[in-house]
Amino acid sequence: MDLLSTATDRDVAFTAAVLGVGGFAWFGWAQEAPPASWRLPLGIASGLCFAAAVVGGVLGVRWWDTPTALATSSDGVRFGVIVAIEAVLCAAGAIVLARTGNAAWVSAWICGVVGIHFVPLARVFHDAGFVVLAVLLVGVAVGSWAWGRGSSLTPSALVGVLAGSTFALFTARALVTLAVGDGPAPTEH
Repeated sequence: MDLLSTATDRDVAFTAAVLGVGGFAWFGWAQEAPPASWRLPLGIASGLCFAAAVVGGVLGVRWWDTPTALATSSDGVRFGVIVAIEAVLCAAGAIVLARTGNAAWVSAWICGVVGIHFVPLARVFHDAGFVVLAVLLVGVAVGSWAWGRGSSLTPSALVGVLAGSTFALFTARALVTLAVGDGPAPTEH
């Protein structure tokens, strides 16, 4: 079963754009203090995610007048509320972690919150794959905390590589879906 079967091509294109930017950001965060041998691969991965984001964005803009899950004002409001809650939780957790001397774990906290926010977005965008993405990102957050406490790696390096890879994978999924599809149907004017 195609997990994107009811998602619109415009939304899949913008999904590639947003997730590509996410991969770019997570690989960038991993560059805070990685092992020296990781620097070049992280830079390359960031660049590839950025390029994929540009492709998704160009396609999304090109298909701007095609259907989208955010066509009604209530869908747009729902999306905005989900993202606003995500932003508040990310900021609040980061502040608490910083004030309690645990700022190193901000990346894990944000990864977990970002992961959770994909669960309601799966319903908004009719994309069951977002639930899989959510589970993987929450797994990265929890796993990095559990494994990273005894590791010489900084949490940002561990979380950044794993979350960046997850975002890259789902960016590729969106672009492949667009490549093998028929493209959006023209809208009636």
